[in-house]
Formats: sequence, C-alpha cells, structure tokens
Amino acid sequence: MHIKLVGLNARYTHSCLALFYLRNELEKYLPEVRPEIVQGTINDSSYETLLRLTADSPEAIFFSAAIWNSDLVERLIVDLRKVLPACLLVVGGPQAGM
Repeated sequence: MHIKLVGLNARYTHSCLALFYLRNELEKYLPEVRPEIVQGTINDSSYETLLRLTADSPEAIFFSAAIWNSDLVERLIVDLRKVLPACLLVVGGPQAGM
C-alpha cells in the first residue's frame, strides 16, 4: 500500500516531526505499507502541491493540520476528492477537528 504523509509548513526551515515518527512506526510494524513524506509550505502553489500529492496515485494521504495550514489542507481535500475519489484521506494534528 502506497501512502503519503503530508506536512505543509509555514517555511522551508520548519518541518513536521510527526511525519517522521509516523513513517518510522509504519515501516516497523506494517512493512507492506510504503510511506512517502511530502513536505511543502503554505506559500507553494496549490496546484503544484496537488500534483505532488496525486503523483503515483496513492491509496491514502495523511495530513498534519495546524493553525497555519488548515485552510490549505481543506482546499486540497476538496480537490483530492475530485481527482482521487477512491483515496483514503486522513487529517490529524491540532486542527483536525476544526
């Protein structure tokens, strides 16, 4: 199973450590899962980010949602539902329930 772990940070100097922890645990306990970390910033083109996320048609995409990226995550999810309707979309992080 191919999945993407997505972190959309405020700047390139920031990174989402949760993605690396999650990737390591997935590789350790679920060797059949192929996690790929995709990082970008909230200033990147939404279209370019969408292209990166849909490349290779992943079976699941996991987002880390925070106050600085929640609007972008929401827009990407709307677009991903249209482009990859069978893809499982999961949102975690402090803004997941907002």
